[in-house]
Amino acid sequence: MNIKRFNINSFLMIFIALLTVFSFVVFDCGTDPTPAPPTLDEQNFESALEILELASVTLTETDSDTYIKATGNRIVSNQTQTITVVLFVSQQAFDNGLASLTADANQLNIDTNSRARMYTNGLVVFFGDVDLTTVVRTSLTSTNTTVPLTPPPPTPALTNIEITTLPANTVYTVGQRFNPSGLVVTANYTQNHSYIVQQSSLTFTPSLTTILTLAHTQITVGYMGKTAPIIITVQPEETTSHIVRFFNGSTLLYTSSIGLSAPLPLDDYSIADTPEFEFVGWQVDRVVVEPNGVKITSVSALWNSLVAREWNFPIMSIKTDPSNVGYTNNLFAGISRDTWVQGAMVSMSNAENPVFNFDYTTVDVRGRGNSTWGMYYGSKQPYRIRFPNDINTFPSMLDSGYRARNWALIASHSDRTLMRHYTAYNLGRAMGGRFSHHPFTRFIHLYINDEYRGVYMLTDHMDTDGLYYGETAATASGRVNIRGGNMPNSWRDDPYHREYYIEMCRRADGYQGVVADHWFRVPNWARTGSSSFGMPFEFRDDSGLGREAGPLLEAEARDFVRNVHDVIRSRNWNNIQQVIDVPSFVDYYIVQDLFMGNDINFSSVHMTLRGTRSNRKLHMGPLWDFDLSANNSSWGTTDPVNNPNGGHHVAWHHPWFYNLVQHVPQFRALVVARLAEVTTTYLPQAIDRLNSNAANYRKDFDRNFAVWDIIPGTVAAGNPSHNNLPTFDAHINQLSTFLTQRAGWMTANIR
Repeated sequence: MNIKRFNINSFLMIFIALLTVFSFVVFDCGTDPTPAPPTLDEQNFESALEILELASVTLTETDSDTYIKATGNRIVSNQTQTITVVLFVSQQAFDNGLASLTADANQLNIDTNSRARMYTNGLVVFFGDVDLTTVVRTSLTSTNTTVPLTPPPPTPALTNIEITTLPANTVYTVGQRFNPSGLVVTANYTQNHSYIVQQSSLTFTPSLTTILTLAHTQITVGYMGKTAPIIITVQPEETTSHIVRFFNGSTLLYTSSIGLSAPLPLDDYSIADTPEFEFVGWQVDRVVVEPNGVKITSVSALWNSLVAREWNFPIMSIKTDPSNVGYTNNLFAGISRDTWVQGAMVSMSNAENPVFNFDYTTVDVRGRGNSTWGMYYGSKQPYRIRFPNDINTFPSMLDSGYRARNWALIASHSDRTLMRHYTAYNLGRAMGGRFSHHPFTRFIHLYINDEYRGVYMLTDHMDTDGLYYGETAATASGRVNIRGGNMPNSWRDDPYHREYYIEMCRRADGYQGVVADHWFRVPNWARTGSSSFGMPFEFRDDSGLGREAGPLLEAEARDFVRNVHDVIRSRNWNNIQQVIDVPSFVDYYIVQDLFMGNDINFSSVHMTLRGTRSNRKLHMGPLWDFDLSANNSSWGTTDPVNNPNGGHHVAWHHPWFYNLVQHVPQFRALVVARLAEVTTTYLPQAIDRLNSNAANYRKDFDRNFAVWDIIPGTVAAGNPSHNNLPTFDAHINQLSTFLTQRAGWMTANIR
């Protein structure tokens, strides 16, 4: 073949955005005689080339009957004979510094090192991350011709989404969950572009974890702020029999078998009144249909107090060795953080519903916390209680709905509202079921060896134990519900089936003295580039009921989390969606950034690795540890955490959210849409609840501060600029104002 060179008389400057995926596509400018480019799908649409600046190219020795021209994102020719295109670019863009390809009307040959594609119609697509200089060589013989380049079209904008194919199932039975299998959703853009959206990019309202009821008539599918409805039908359960269980607290009193269409026999059973409480009736707590078709309805007793209670909050009393009173070596009642006090006793009284009161029962008790324990030597310290490892001895812990061995008593001594933890956890709960668990929260008055210790928040110890009423140990769903020890034996030690509860914790490597039992590092812990620091991650306790672990299969989980770190930093949206649960990441980011969580790149960042094999993803949550958040940093006015307008917080300090929020527009769009919902609905509700709790339970909160005189006053941690706030109301107002202002900053600046 006689090859002659076309000289370039004017330069072509091309800035090209690199997204390395499996296929590449260009926009059809509508001016070429060549066929339209291939059908767009999500992968090649997201990686389509964008040319930001174009010049013109002069073609030498061009015959008037033929042409090769650059237009928009492509160079085209009307010739079907063999055309050779040689691309000279830097080593950075091409593995070998040279990529060559040939194409004719019948075949396509691409050099294995090439990062370009030539279609049989003469269409050539280039991509790289540097300016590209192109020399075109063909066998044509003609005169000089200059062909101007056509400017590229503007970036397409999403106009709407539509349901292209309905899911396989749109008819459900009460108690089932919506299944999107078979669903095809198309995203339509300006300039006549459209592509199929991957299911992992979609949101569903109600969520895929929601139990469907007769009230559900449609599922709203969302993507990048656009929605489309799916009409569903929910039918009554198809059951073989119906059993009603009557509980008084966690105690099963009666069991009744009734007909499938029979009303609940709530009037057939009652409990005798007591001098202090009057039996009112029954309320339905839980309805499940087991795989064998047996419908089980659980109802619980309701009571009305006949005696006015002095305090609104329940009273928990812990008794250790009666000789241990007051402080010894800064430890109250001899309770240390690192050693369990065995054989202690605990009771609950003054519960609003008396069925949750229980007499003294055996427990172990010790301190808990890291910085909060050490900072409050000689004052109000946090504790943990542990019931014996016998499910039959676990009492019902207020209205949590489940029995569990381990519980935490949070002091919140640095938080003079006592409600930062509470408000954050309940905001997450109100936002829906995107996290694997939402911590149970109830305020109590705590006594230790008959000495009043103040108002504490009773909450979960964050592990995987937990037995809901009516469950057995073999079927327990647990608090942080992961697939663990109750799996079939053949799966228990299979790393691709086992699920994990993990915490990002700077302390796991012994940074502050205690090394975690099972932990690993994620290397290169930085927003971009390289770093010599590796962030420690810890496997959380996995020894609860129904979760007795075989050997911890750490390698697979460790490698998966490390890969998540690398994929997020690559900023490739298609790959990101394959390894993270996007909805939980979105919600976790929003709550953490609203509160400007002080520990976001240090510790208490909880997550679960869930799913099997190709469906495995990292889920964020549960939420945890907010006492030093929302304008309550001990660094005072110098800390941006104390400034609601202090700029990006989570999306600056944490490498994952820095890249997702600031450099992945698809993720940021989901944040913007969800943030609008949170700030207009869920956050105002959380602030209203904060204010109503402060008003309704003022007497209980005041009792705490009568013992701990810190309003006004100083604490070992917390914002020192709050030391002079004169009243409890002033602290509540400061917190609610901060959250409102922070929501305003996020709305205005995250776009």
